[in-house]
Amino acid sequence: MHSSHLSESNGYISESTAHRVMECQGYDVTYINQTIDFILNNKYYIEVKSCQHTATDNSHTTRLRSGRFTLDQYQHRELLRKDGVYLFIVNFNNICSQLRFIHAKQLKFQTQYSWKKLFKIIDSKNPHCKYKLQCVFTEV
Repeated sequence: MHSSHLSESNGYISESTAHRVMECQGYDVTYINQTIDFILNNKYYIEVKSCQHTATDNSHTTRLRSGRFTLDQYQHRELLRKDGVYLFIVNFNNICSQLRFIHAKQLKFQTQYSWKKLFKIIDSKNPHCKYKLQCVFTEV
């Protein structure tokens, strides 16, 4: 599959997964798909980012590297302005293998993060609340 098609497919799968995860945590989820993907309970803004677990990279000796999340500076500013949260999802064979929430205020903007590095950052900031959205809003 071409990388742009894979990215589009992962985005769709990840947003569907995100919707289910947030509903399971008791939120009223509205898909707005503008600059930011979701609003919860007409109050909380969520942007979903996804990547592959591994990606082909000919510059590495193994030809594989960890997948990368790509952030958009305009989206990041909007999340900061709206006191929003990122939901990062790692996909492996079209299945969500790992996910993390982090408040945008806690994340230094950079264009790309490898998922392994980013998840270490998130885990160090929210060691007990990696998967629960309500913890992210109450711990900031």
